[in-house]
Amino acid sequence: MSSRKVRFCALALIAVLLVGFSSVALATATKPYARYGCHFWDGQDDLGTAFTDRCTCSPVDNYLAARVKIQYRTGDQYKTKSWSKWASGTNVETKYIRQTAGSGTYCNYIEGQHKARCGSGKCFEMSSEKSR
Repeated sequence: MSSRKVRFCALALIAVLLVGFSSVALATATKPYARYGCHFWDGQDDLGTAFTDRCTCSPVDNYLAARVKIQYRTGDQYKTKSWSKWASGTNVETKYIRQTAGSGTYCNYIEGQHKARCGSGKCFEMSSEKSR
């Protein structure tokens, strides 16, 4: 084979590899979550929730986790609960965890910690907070 043909074949191979690698990179999520955060729950004054929602990758191949800590008022006193256990799962749409201070209390602050990973990629760790 002439050196011109060898160079052409080598360049063609490199071009095919570059196109292949770029399409794989485009299919991989830049972040393995769509949303994460905290919210006060549906009119229940004593409840706070932390959540982590999956990215839009298809098929779903993920790990999501969330945990929550709330501050609440009971009478004239403010108290803080300890961190909840992690709620975690693989190949799920969302992971959330709720924490309640109990009847007669008022949740005024929520802190959340979140984890998300797509496939065997890097595990992202985020935090959120919300107050009223």
